[in-house]
Amino acid sequence: MISKKFARLNRQFIFCRPQGGLTDIFSRIGACCRYANAHGRMVIVETNFPVSAYFRDAFSRYFISHDHALILSGYAYSSKFQNMDVEPAAFTGRLNAYQVYYDNKVSALAEVGSAIVPYFDFTKKYKVPLLLYQAVGGGLRKAEIAVRRLSITPMVLKVLSERLARMGNFYTSIHIRHTDYSTDYQRRVEELRLYRCGVPRGMRGI
Repeated sequence: MISKKFARLNRQFIFCRPQGGLTDIFSRIGACCRYANAHGRMVIVETNFPVSAYFRDAFSRYFISHDHALILSGYAYSSKFQNMDVEPAAFTGRLNAYQVYYDNKVSALAEVGSAIVPYFDFTKKYKVPLLLYQAVGGGLRKAEIAVRRLSITPMVLKVLSERLARMGNFYTSIHIRHTDYSTDYQRRVEELRLYRCGVPRGMRGI
């Protein structure tokens, strides 16, 4: 539900649709928060919009915002935003009716067909009520801006605690990158499992 108090105080918004891995998402949110703080806007984060290729779930299920100007779910705002003037203007009235691809020429996401990038210029101040920002890209300093405003939900903490308890005090972790780079991780994980089970190399069948 939209807070009437903040809707009244913050009539200008940034519709932040971060893409990529978790560090990228934090970084894009952090960039929007820094701009919003400087220009008196509210940041609405949406990670489960219809054409999202990445997170595909409400960020509010996993994190809690401790900043009244940072909302982690766009559910209550999406219909309202459809009737607002937007920058870039080409996306006015069709926030859920476009698709993007990664344009190597500009090193950014761009709309299929028009090649318009779905974000605004951070060096400018805008009068329009809504700024659309859909982008990928990391940067730890910007990610820290977001992380300082967030905490993990009790649900996620419970799951993490249960899994850590099952793993015990000593374990080896493997970071598998499978977003912008594709990895044949299933085969390698299965090979490791068989190795740990003592299956000879010639009998692993992979």
